[in-house]
Amino acid sequence: MARTISGVYRKTDEPSSQQPVALRVLYADRSPIPRVRTLELRLGEMRFSSVDPPPLGSKVLVGITLSDRFIELEVPGVVISEYGMEFGVKLEYLSARQAYGVALAIDLNRAAAKGSDRAAGG
Repeated sequence: MARTISGVYRKTDEPSSQQPVALRVLYADRSPIPRVRTLELRLGEMRFSSVDPPPLGSKVLVGITLSDRFIELEVPGVVISEYGMEFGVKLEYLSARQAYGVALAIDLNRAAAKGSDRAAGG
């Protein structure tokens, strides 16, 4: 393992074949929301789709796993929009560590998207 400038250990002995960021959405009582797919990540707000989206005003937890960085965190949020199977979550107050984790997740997703665009010839 190599130590990056940020002080987070990064696995370097094998390439990662999985997505760099995994997200899951849970109700406040920690029961999972079924079949959630991430549509958009932003620092203050996220959009998801689900076969059974939570109702407006529901308190939720967004679990973020950064597999290559060995970071896992949960951030609190509230469902602020719902349209069919899509719903938006506004993140509540984040600690500095949580804000760093969300920002890192956004950057890793962008880097993965650019890498897949290059691999596809785009």
